[in-house]
Amino acid sequence: MLPYILFYSILTLTSFGFYKFWTRNKAKNSTLGQKILRGSYHTILIFSFLLLWTFQIAYLVAPRGSLVYELIRLPVLIYNLIQIEPQSVEIEKVSYGTDPKQYLLVCKPKDQPINKDKVIVYIHGGGWHTGSPERNYHMADVFGQEGYLVILMAYRLGPQNGFYELRSDIDQGFLKAKDIVDNMGLDSTKWVVGGTSAGGNLAALLVYDRERLNKLGLQQKQVFGGFFSLVGALNLDVMPKTIALKNYAGETESEQFKAANPIQHLEASETLPVLLIHGTNDGLVNYQSSTSFVQALKDRGNTSVEFHTVNNATHLEVGAQWYYDPSTYHNQRELMLNWLNKL
Repeated sequence: MLPYILFYSILTLTSFGFYKFWTRNKAKNSTLGQKILRGSYHTILIFSFLLLWTFQIAYLVAPRGSLVYELIRLPVLIYNLIQIEPQSVEIEKVSYGTDPKQYLLVCKPKDQPINKDKVIVYIHGGGWHTGSPERNYHMADVFGQEGYLVILMAYRLGPQNGFYELRSDIDQGFLKAKDIVDNMGLDSTKWVVGGTSAGGNLAALLVYDRERLNKLGLQQKQVFGGFFSLVGALNLDVMPKTIALKNYAGETESEQFKAANPIQHLEASETLPVLLIHGTNDGLVNYQSSTSFVQALKDRGNTSVEFHTVNNATHLEVGAQWYYDPSTYHNQRELMLNWLNKL
């Protein structure tokens, strides 16, 4: 509610100021300094008026499922996510590198013993250029309430960092997480890795890029118990070629783009249990990114794929808006927990 109050208050004041400017009487005998100050004020006023009204009109008329529709609602989403505090978990911050963004949030259940069956690793989204684990405390609560140990992973962001830096961070972060869990006596636990949007992309790369896993001394079947994705960027080939995607993955025909594309890492046979949730009106990550990934898994003999389509739902609604807005809740919590219980 507060973001809307602030926005419409500023919009009203700016509109009133623009009206006064438009109907003003020009001042006579002003000094040069007064004219410069007045001109600067009027320039800022006109720019703010046009910007705010453009924003408001776009909010009202942008087609549902378009890029503009998603982006225009992003500030309100971020504001609401910042307000959420963890309820069911105790959190410890652990660094895995020297950069401030190279850290893990280890989330332990508060009032119950840790479920030793699985550890959940969740990787946040944000288009590879923004976001943080702290905006996803709700996900820690979803799993923590069931007794699971949850690890929220941070990583360096673009545009200063691209695929190779982000992928290195995910690798090193996971190795650090394994050390932490091993030291807790949970070394036989299966790891369930997932993420939202760009986080789904990075989680899939961690799970499916066997060449990188081998270099880390890991084997997929021995380590991972499942992979899940909410509105994940799992097939970059069908996504809009935005600046954010290019900054992350490079040119479409490049080796970097291929390496950053999870669907390219699927092998001839796939068996890992998978849960995917995606909305049909996604304006940021094309719905086909999940449907094509599901089909590719099934073509490779994977019979453990659970795919849930949310009709007419947008990227933000399926990805994170449901944390605080009941009208956008489509049983994401139950779908994830029921799937986990079947692993």
